[in-house]
Amino acid sequence: MSGRFGIIGCGYVGCAVAGHLRRSGFEVVGTTTSPSRLKELCDVVDHPRIYRAGDSMADPSFLDALDGVLIAMAPTTTTFEENQYEQVYGQSVPALVEALRQRQGRRPLHVSYLSSAGVYGDQSGAICNELTPPDCSNATNALLASAEAAVLDLNDASTQACVLRLGGIYGPGKDIPSYIRSAAGQSVRKNGNHINAW
Repeated sequence: MSGRFGIIGCGYVGCAVAGHLRRSGFEVVGTTTSPSRLKELCDVVDHPRIYRAGDSMADPSFLDALDGVLIAMAPTTTTFEENQYEQVYGQSVPALVEALRQRQGRRPLHVSYLSSAGVYGDQSGAICNELTPPDCSNATNALLASAEAAVLDLNDASTQACVLRLGGIYGPGKDIPSYIRSAAGQSVRKNGNHINAW
């Protein structure tokens, strides 16, 4: 296999995908919004760059030469602050979609977007699957569903877009059993109206 693949958002998921793609023979462009992480990306991707979707100073021209792109953008906080969700899913993802739509030439492009199974909300124990409509009564779920729709709207003759909804993901240094044990006997702030599906 070969080709040029972009990863927009090289957190722990994006970095793991980058490693796999490089081992599979792809040339990988990886982005971060944090200048302090740029050096770290040098060891993970072939072409590290700072890119803030929606920033008027951002140069999206690297998107022109991609054969595929993984959008793995996520809030940078672990506290689930709603303003960060608005910033990422309400502003940055739509801005990136517009940049992809405006790329030069019509080179075929595959777009994969990582989303959250949290869009289903509290199903009160009912079984849900990919055909279950998102629960948009919650503002965060509505943002996630709107970002998904924006990405899927890219589908045309030269662009194939898909969404992969993951359950909660946690990476290096995240000790979920200890987190759960520390909450034993206490009321936990998260409920069916918060980001769920760890």
